[in-house]
Amino acid sequence: MNKVSIITGGASGIGKAIAEKFMEYGHTVIVIGRDEKKLMAMKDAYPNNCEVIKGNIASSDDIKKIFRIISLNYPVIDNLINSAGFNMTVNTELTFEEAMLNWNSVIATNLTGSFMMAIKVAEIMKRPGGRIINISSIGAFTGGIATGGIAYAASKAGLNGLTFSLARELSSKGITVNSIAPGFIEQTGFTASFPKEKTSEILSQIPVGRAGKSKDIADICYFLCSEEASYITGEIINVNGGWLFGR
Repeated sequence: MNKVSIITGGASGIGKAIAEKFMEYGHTVIVIGRDEKKLMAMKDAYPNNCEVIKGNIASSDDIKKIFRIISLNYPVIDNLINSAGFNMTVNTELTFEEAMLNWNSVIATNLTGSFMMAIKVAEIMKRPGGRIINISSIGAFTGGIATGGIAYAASKAGLNGLTFSLARELSSKGITVNSIAPGFIEQTGFTASFPKEKTSEILSQIPVGRAGKSKDIADICYFLCSEEASYITGEIINVNGGWLFGR
């Protein structure tokens, strides 16, 4: 039987690359997102092994709805990849009310949403053999590459802590939990609008001499979901070309 993988944020950016990688190897992929147009484009492009569900993972009601739909056709899930995430400016220049509004929005999706997805998927995840992968960020260690990333960096650092705790909780049940921390990934929603000068400055700091590609993240994600990675759990895998190592 084909494996079944859930990917949040799987209709664009890194999440889309992960979805395409898994479908390439025969997985049935359930893509969860908020943009109906992007979701339907995924479904149209991969009609045979892609299912799409519109939902906001920051909403507990939507999470419950999502899993009611999933359980009707897929009683056992092999993999969950928490890839959904975004950033909003949070800095000390905002008013308190603005800062709190943006903070709550980012934390709700990037951290709380991943937590809720993991809690719900654990009810129907394959044991042994299940895999949970959280997509973190180099910003969890650096605080970001510019000011304004307070909420994003905190959410990704929290995601790493969530990874450790879930690994402690679930590994004895046959479910491994790991996190991937990308560095500078070209042409994603986060980096596509960077000025050329900023991109050049970043690239000068990366020992391998190039920006990362979404495929780089998809490849390591697929490995962590394989049987060959069954002895890896509770790890943060840095994929950043040497921009930051030793963490």
